[in-house]
Amino acid sequence: MNKKLIGHNQPPVQLEDFLILDADGKSTGRIKFTNTIIRKYLIRKLNSKQKYVERVINDSEKIGLKTKINIGGSKSFFYQYLPKGAKHPVKYHLGNFPEMKVDAARSLVEDLKQAIKLGRDPKAVIEERRKAKTLSAAIALWKEKILHKAARYQQSTIEDIENRFKNWIDLNSVHPRTNRVILNNKSDLNIGTKKMVEITKDDLIAYHAAVSKSGEYQANRIIDDLKVIFKWAQQNNIIKEKSVFEEIMGVQ
Repeated sequence: MNKKLIGHNQPPVQLEDFLILDADGKSTGRIKFTNTIIRKYLIRKLNSKQKYVERVINDSEKIGLKTKINIGGSKSFFYQYLPKGAKHPVKYHLGNFPEMKVDAARSLVEDLKQAIKLGRDPKAVIEERRKAKTLSAAIALWKEKILHKAARYQQSTIEDIENRFKNWIDLNSVHPRTNRVILNNKSDLNIGTKKMVEITKDDLIAYHAAVSKSGEYQANRIIDDLKVIFKWAQQNNIIKEKSVFEEIMGVQ
């Protein structure tokens, strides 16, 4: 599958420039979604009557994942598939952009496909994802139930862990040098706001690299802290996806 060549002399000027071409040079009707493409190039269009119309694009990575911009300008993700024996496709709203990002939408589509194979209600899966805990929420719960109650943690250890979470999860440091690292790498460091089931190994690798700019030791220690959190979350059914835990265990 070939893509249109977009070089420095021919920068993309509209959404259609990102359409993927097949081996014969014909459009597949699909675009490899990125947050930048959706934010910058998925814009409203006027029809022949000079009225805004809904516009839908298809992802190349997860078949059935679509993004649309409605006539009012808001953007959202949805999943569409044709049930076996049905005449008309079924659509499920996944979330709104930019609150939901591309990676999260793809992750949810994968969960939906697995749920459909197993005969589960897709709406229940979407609702579960909506209610899923963020990493920050899980950490707060772990600190309440484990860190401040378990006898195995000495006071000095508790203070060290609390300080690392304050710096690298809350992104609220009192040290100017640390704050400069946070300011310059906030997009990679801001994983606390993500739902745990949506955090990927790539997120964690980027996160570790960003913290490493303040010191390799700090980066390794915060990843060790997160391994504890993910293991505890899995054991307590806060996350069910084994792959999430396996991914964080593979970082460093």
